[in-house]
Order: sequence, then structure tokens, then C-alpha cells
Amino acid sequence: MIAVRNNADGTRIWTRQRPPKWPASMEHNREIGSIKMNSSHWTVGVKYGVATVALLTAAPAMPAWAQNDALALEEIVVTAQRRGENLQAVPLSVTAVTSDGLERRGITDITKLEAVTPGFTFGRSGSDARPAMRGVRTENVGVNGDTTIGYFIDGIYQSRASQAMSSFVDLERVEVQRGPQGTLYGRNTFGGNISIITASPVLDATLFGGSLTLAEYGKVRAEGYANAPIGDKAALRIAATRDKSNGYVRNDNNKKADLFDDDLSYVRAALALEPTEALKITLRGDYADEGGNGGSAFGYKLLGSYYDPATCQRVFNATALVLNTRPGNLDGVDDCPGVAGVQDLGIPIHKADDPFRIDQNYRTFRKSEKKGFSGDIVYDLGPVSLRSITGYSDFNLERTSDSDFSASTIGLDYQSTEAETFSQELQVLSDYSGPLRYVAGVYYFKDELRGLFVNQQLPRIVNGVATGVTGAGFYDDQYSETESYAVYAQGTYAVTDELSFTAGARYTEDHKSFKFLRPALQNSSIAIGVTPPNIGTTNQPDVTFDKVTWRLAADYQVAEDSLLYASVSTGFRSGGYNTRTEAAVFSFDPETVTAFEVGSKNRFLDNRLQLNIAAFFNDYKKLQEQRQVPVGNTTASIIFNSAEAESYGVEVEAEWLVTDAFSLGGSLSLLSAEYTSFMDAPLPGGFANPVGAGGVINNALVPVGYTCRIVPGSPNNAYGCDLSGKKIPYSPSWSGSVFTSYRIDLDGAGSLTPLAVLSFSDDFYGQPFNSKLERTNSYAKLDLSAAWENADGNVTVRAYVDNVTDKKVKNRTVWGGGGALQASYAPPQTFGLKITYRE
Repeated sequence: MIAVRNNADGTRIWTRQRPPKWPASMEHNREIGSIKMNSSHWTVGVKYGVATVALLTAAPAMPAWAQNDALALEEIVVTAQRRGENLQAVPLSVTAVTSDGLERRGITDITKLEAVTPGFTFGRSGSDARPAMRGVRTENVGVNGDTTIGYFIDGIYQSRASQAMSSFVDLERVEVQRGPQGTLYGRNTFGGNISIITASPVLDATLFGGSLTLAEYGKVRAEGYANAPIGDKAALRIAATRDKSNGYVRNDNNKKADLFDDDLSYVRAALALEPTEALKITLRGDYADEGGNGGSAFGYKLLGSYYDPATCQRVFNATALVLNTRPGNLDGVDDCPGVAGVQDLGIPIHKADDPFRIDQNYRTFRKSEKKGFSGDIVYDLGPVSLRSITGYSDFNLERTSDSDFSASTIGLDYQSTEAETFSQELQVLSDYSGPLRYVAGVYYFKDELRGLFVNQQLPRIVNGVATGVTGAGFYDDQYSETESYAVYAQGTYAVTDELSFTAGARYTEDHKSFKFLRPALQNSSIAIGVTPPNIGTTNQPDVTFDKVTWRLAADYQVAEDSLLYASVSTGFRSGGYNTRTEAAVFSFDPETVTAFEVGSKNRFLDNRLQLNIAAFFNDYKKLQEQRQVPVGNTTASIIFNSAEAESYGVEVEAEWLVTDAFSLGGSLSLLSAEYTSFMDAPLPGGFANPVGAGGVINNALVPVGYTCRIVPGSPNNAYGCDLSGKKIPYSPSWSGSVFTSYRIDLDGAGSLTPLAVLSFSDDFYGQPFNSKLERTNSYAKLDLSAAWENADGNVTVRAYVDNVTDKKVKNRTVWGGGGALQASYAPPQTFGLKITYRE
């Protein structure tokens, strides 16, 4: 193992030693050194992964040419297991990126973690983050839904997907854990965790720094921090940013209504107190205010729909129909000349081949505000430490979107979310003096949510003239309250210096209450200015979900710098209630996963080459997906525990310091993720019903590539389709990245370091139907940068070009009204310059 210490003259030396005994509390989880994002892993199949791991770890005698004792990869301390540990000693799939790594790669928020994390696919719709890993993705972001990949800031869970879109400001590092973390983190870490660790105050140094970024689309981002000791037992650290830019999605109808602009103000203050050697207290408070036009609600660009040109019927997965088929969009043009009568299916999509051009008459808005507070108290009793983690946040979000996607005044959506969250965790952590290391704790969480959704459809327009026919509109006002309790423990026992076993378990109990008000039935007509009919408030009975999650693992130190491990762990995502009026009586249960993993973490070439590998198999049960079910005299499409699935694969990450100036590395993910069972899935609305007279399926109208049937017990002969064998959305068969950099010494004028990063992915689907329009094609995306650093190392000027070849990458698709597919895209080519000063 390599440890780093500073000489009196400020230079660094690396020495080989046994793993250091990091303090039990996470208060002291400082990274050693400045770089590395590491420990990732591949995906192909467990049996192949096991063979690969065995071959690699059996070869510690790789040639060590041109070895230099002063040249080695630096170490990172992570808290993936709720205590400070060396990354290479943690028997988990973890990628960690330090503050220097974030700076070099230009990572300013969660959207750019794709390029440094194997198997991580980022999806986005408007203000909501929808990350995916190992066949798990976040789909339901409403009041009745929970995230599948947990998002934590300084160890505190953030309950709303929109909160994951916060900007990275003055961080210590980011950790991404892949696979369920149900024992130490609990509920809603079904697919893994993303943990943000902010920079803590330093008691013995005065520090300050800042940066200014100028980029395309009028972007100006200013960021700064300052750290000041207060006596010898306290310190204050303040960080702030102001980010302003125009949108990169151009609205040709209104230049002030471009989408994906920035208007962010953020400030955070942290106070560290050490009244005694044993007691350490860190208090943090933050405030964020974000405005602008936003990025629509679900998708901002229409891709079209499907139809059969011979009959002009809307048949799913047939011929692509490049028209805006949203309700009310009519132009009187015959879209099927070969079919009798005027078949008006919609209007042309504005600049259909350009994902960054729209034509919408509404100027939408997005406004969010977040206030947060946390307290972290650690008391060292010697053999054990006691720790208290308290978190509170008040989050509000409002946004609108042009629901007709056109220049006509037809429809507008309004959404708001209010979330008030409190959590309290108490931990007991052992020291490192004996063979047994453990952490145990109790946890309380309360989340009060309100979600409002209003859809207003104005009179339909034909050839620019109002028809007087009012469209559909509805109003949903939803309330949800969650209280969760948990108790957990996990311990690792070292049988020998090389062999250790880990066991842990957690009991979680969720109590949920839910009510909603829908004054107007969905798809009813509402005239402008008229109060919709009141159908009353529905109060659901409280529901309780309880679950035991656990983890078993073994790790073996094959050599001083090679670790083998194997584990089996479980996780769950909490259940909830459906929000449709006709489905009011239906709750859905938690979804569960059992995950098997084997892996190896290695250093070769005298610690200049790092190679980490993991193979996994995940078995998913009771997945929360939409399904057609009988409800009274009709059939409704609701969230139900409809599906089961499996994913398996291999993930690899490597990094090599070839010389003191030249480095290269990369990651690769090979993944298979499919539904093993998924019956009676509803196809999007607006397509031809294949059920004929007498309740017999008309196979001519069944979508190509699908098998459909009458839903058993359906009183109205509703049909659903079998999606078994379909790929899970956002699960490319292969993906990864490669990077290389070379530092050029400019003698007394500092250094210049060019960096090239190539990210690539196989095609994948945005929806479980796996139809043609939902597919994101395979791509390779290149990012280039060059950073000049002065001789003192405290000034950096970085010029960059992201997405050099201007690849158009869909990162989200969703079906909307009228059978129209909506999409969001990753940002286009962007040039920028960042100037950074650090004291």
C-alpha cells in the first residue's frame, strides 16, 4: 500500500506500508493526495467475470519496467462503509473522484459522472435526475414515488430526484457505489448510491480560492471559498457560486424562452468545533435559489409517433410518423392521401432533425429554492466512537411546460413540489485496534410532500382558428407523508492478516399516508375560467412496509496490493399508492433485489498501474412498473408490482502512470439486463386497439414484435402486452470511456497538460417497449481540454471543448398524450475557459 506524507519543505513522498488505521469517525476521512477516481468494474457474465478475476489476481509478477519509487498512484479514503477506509481495501464497487479529479475533468454536477463511472447512464427530464446502473433506473419521480439510486450529501439522504441536480461547489470528493446498499444506507438505495462529500473546515490554515468560467451560450459562472480558523479549536468555511447562462435549446418562437438556461445562486457555510481532543462537531447550512426557463417537464423535443400508412390507423411500432400528434394540434392537411377522407393526424414537428431547435409560444419557467441544515457530532471514547448525524431540508420547486409543443395556444402544464425532510441517525463505531471492526446505528426519517399538477387545454386550433371545442384538462393535488425507522449493524472480522469476513443486517419500517384532491376527472373538458367539478378528496389508509436487508462478504489479500472479494447483498425500494382516481384503492409493494458480486482490486508496476474488476448478478423481484388491471367496470393503467428481471455483467476500471508526465486509463461495462417476466403492460395512449368484436384480438393491429392478450378478468376487454425478454431501459450492452493526458514542463513558466476523454456506449432504449423511436443509437463522444498551471501551482487556466463532434445523444424518452414520444438530449458541443486560483 502507498501512504503519502508531506516533508517540511512541502514536497510529497510516497512510502509502502500496511493499510493505515483510519479514525473510526468519518470526520477524518480526508483524501490522501489529490486525484483518483477509482475502483470501478466490468460487466459480462458472472462465470466469465470469475475466471477473469482469477487470472488477473494470479499474476502479481507483471514486469515492472522503469520503476521509480517516487512515482505512484495516490490513495483515496472513502466512507462507502460509513467509516474512513482506503478505497483499494473496500470490498465494494465504488468509484471515487476527488476535488482535483472533478476540476481536471470539468465535472460540475451529476450529469458528467457518466464519463468517470463504468456502467453509469445518466437520464434527465427537465429538473429531474434519472440515473441508471446495472439495470436499475429512476422512473417515477412523483409524490408517490421514491428514487432507486440514493443521493446523499454529507451522509444525509435527499428524497427528491430534483435535488440530485444541485451544482457541485467546493467538494472534497464524490463517491458512486454500484449495487444495492440496503444494509448501511437502507431504503431507496436499490441500485446504488451517489454520495457528495463537501469540503470541511480546516482548523490550522487560512485558505481561499475561486474560479471564473466563461463559456458558450453566454455562460458566466463564478465560484469561491474561504476557510478561516477561529482560535485553535474552531474554523469556519464558506463557499458560494453564481451561475448564469442562456439556454442551449433555441426557441425560434421566442428568443427569451430558450431552454436549459442557468440562473443559480448558492451559498454554504460550515463551522467545525473541537472543544476537546475527543469531541468534534461540524455544523453546515446551505441555501440555493435557481430560476430560468427550465427544461420542460418530461421531454422538450417531440420525435413523433407510429401509424400504418395503408389504413392511417395509429399502430404502435409500425411506420414512424414524424408529426406533432399532441391533442389539439391540427392543420387540416391530409396526412394519408391514399385513404378516403381527410386524415389529419397532426402538424409538422419544427426542425425535426435538430434536437436543439423548438417552436413554442409559451415562455416556461423553473424556480426552485432549498434551505438545508446538518449537524455531525463525533465523540471518541477510545475503543468506540459515538456519532450523531442530523439533517433538515426544505425544498420547493415550480415549473411549467408548453404541453402542445407548438406555436399554438393550446395547452400548458404547471407542476410544483414541496418537500420538508428531517432525519436523525445515531452510530456506534469501533476503533481499529482488534480483529473486529463494526458500525451499528439507529435511523429516523420523516418526509412531508405536496405535489400539484395542473393541465389546462384551451380550445383546439385548426388552421390558426379556434374550433370552440375545449380540450382535456385536469388538476391533481397530492399529499404524502413518510416516516421511516431503522436499526442496523455490520461487522468485519479479520481471521488472519489476509482473510476477513463481513456480515450485516438492517431492519426498516416505513409508514406512509397519502391523500389527493382531483377536482376534475382526467380527460374531462374544462373551459377557461370555469371552476372544475369537485369530486372530493381521497384519503388513503396508512400503509406500512417493513423489510430486513442484509450483506455477507469475504475478502482475501492475495498480495500486498491485490484484494479478492465476494459478496451477496440485498436492497429494496419502498412501496406506495397510485394517484389515479379510478385506481385509488391500489397500493404497490416494495421492489427487492438480491445481488451477487465477485471482484478484485489491484496495484501493479510498483503502484503505478491500478486495475479493478467486478462481476455481478442481480435478481430483481416485484418491480414497480405500469400494468393494466381491472378496476370496477373498467381497466386502468397503474403502477403495480408487475415485473421481474435479471442483470449480470462485468465492470472494469484501470489507470496507469506511464511516466511522471504521461497517464492513461479508462473503464468498460458489459451488461445484460432484461425483464424475465412482465405481463399486461399498457401501450401508450392514442394507438389502435387490437381488440375486435366479441373480445377477440385482431392480430393485424397487434404491434410488430409484441404478443398481446385480453387482460384476465377485464370487464371491458382491455388488452395488455407481454414485455418479457425486453431490455431494461438505459442498459447499454457495452459502455465506457478512455482518457489520456500528458504534462508538458514549461521550465519556469509552469506546465501545460492536454487531456482527451472519449466516452462511448452501445445503443439502449428509453422505455420498456423497446420500440424503434425509443432507441438511443450507439455513440462515441470526445471531450478535449488543456490546462496551464503556474510554477507555484496555485493558478490554473483550463480551456475545454465538450462534445467536440457535436454528437446528438438522447438521454430520456417518454410517451405523452396523443401517442407522441417526447425526448431530452445531452448538451451539444460547448467551448469554455475556466480560470482558477487556490491559496
